[in-house]
Amino acid sequence: MQDEIEIDQLNISGNLRYLTDYTGFSDEVSEQGGNYLALCFSVPGIPDATITVTLVGGEQEPVAVGTSGVFVFRITSTDQSIAVRVSAPYRRAVNRTYNLMAVTLEHVAECGTLHCGETP
Repeated sequence: MQDEIEIDQLNISGNLRYLTDYTGFSDEVSEQGGNYLALCFSVPGIPDATITVTLVGGEQEPVAVGTSGVFVFRITSTDQSIAVRVSAPYRRAVNRTYNLMAVTLEHVAECGTLHCGETP
């Protein structure tokens, strides 16, 4: 799904492979192909924190994977960004927006029509 993902300040970099038939994001067939990014968000030491995650410039909202803090995003352009808001009772909310300009999106032509690494 992804290689060498790094977050440096407000910049996300790395490689997103193109996947087909990926049902972990959606039951909708039209959303089961593309470049996906999985990130984990947590606030250590603040168990009552609420984390809100939004894909800015995307058509689909990120998908939460259980209650683990892992979110999966379907990335269609490096012009998109990921907005995160953390709030907790009696604390000031914190907002951060991470850009994807340094992310490389592998295209379907680079990996064929099947899962990357397989030959058509």
